[in-house]
Amino acid sequence: MIDGDAFQDVLEDVRILVEREAHPARGTLRLSGEVAALIEGVGGAAEDVGAAAGDATAEDVEAGLAALEEAVGRCAGCGLAEGRTHVVFGEGSPRADLVFVGEAPGFNEDKAGKPFVGAAGRLLTDIIVKGMKLRRRDVYICNVLKCRPPNN
Repeated sequence: MIDGDAFQDVLEDVRILVEREAHPARGTLRLSGEVAALIEGVGGAAEDVGAAAGDATAEDVEAGLAALEEAVGRCAGCGLAEGRTHVVFGEGSPRADLVFVGEAPGFNEDKAGKPFVGAAGRLLTDIIVKGMKLRRRDVYICNVLKCRPPNN
């Protein structure tokens, strides 16, 4: 599992990448103060969770993810919320040792509210099940963005 410091570093890298790659004039992504605060809040929480990961129960981890999913579901800080059908948060084992992270949900994911359910999802499932001999529910699958960008 990733420790709190490493998770914090990943979140900081994502924040920098989103800020650098956002193109408000084209309407593809705009990082608001609310989203930046959410990312910073998650980073601080991740540090706390990482420090206590050995003591956390599966229920604690699931509750933390559920609370984060609820917060993300309320987020309307960028224009992506306006065009989404569903927030695509993530699925699988919250205690997984292996996490697959995509860029953003596509059409099928937006309609289903689940990550990797289209053609790419079928391929990923084949890799997990046939290639790695794991069950999809034993890994965690999510996207960096939780809402479908315009025109994918």
